[in-house]
Amino acid sequence: MYLYVQWLRIAQGALVEYISIMDASTANGAGAAPANGKAPQKDTRKRHDGPPKTRALTLEDLDRRTNAYRRSVEMADTLVAERGGRENLSTARYAMTQTVAVLSAMVEDLQVRWLRGDQIDVTEIVALINARRREAEAIGLDPLPRDVTPNLREYLASEGGTAPVAGPLVNQAQVAATPAEETE
Repeated sequence: MYLYVQWLRIAQGALVEYISIMDASTANGAGAAPANGKAPQKDTRKRHDGPPKTRALTLEDLDRRTNAYRRSVEMADTLVAERGGRENLSTARYAMTQTVAVLSAMVEDLQVRWLRGDQIDVTEIVALINARRREAEAIGLDPLPRDVTPNLREYLASEGGTAPVAGPLVNQAQVAATPAEETE
């Protein structure tokens, strides 16, 4: 059916073009050439014959006041921060964090609806949970470990001691063993 419609549109376009050529030639007299002496040129511009194009939506197109939007952005920000920030994520991994966040908001919505007593499609929520799990596994389920070891100054301050005032620590035995250099 689709091919027939395409063929019909092509035939219709050819017919319209033929009629316009005939009208141009009859306006100058029956069978006469156009005024400029050249035959009319075929219009070679590409026409869009398919269905109208739709614009892809992004998260930026949503109303930012909705709870679902705020929840998904909050989740995405948390996921990115847990993985060391935007600068430490590839573009693909960053997009995956956005997907996990949106899927989490959708799962949360369905769970609340079920707890409220609404009828929900169990296969829908199971499919969303599985998709979220697979995406979360792809970005890493656990956040990056952080170094929580205190530096020497912080450790001594927490133990009630005082931090050394001078520069780096020096091994006193090595200092005594090295001969003193003479200055001129």
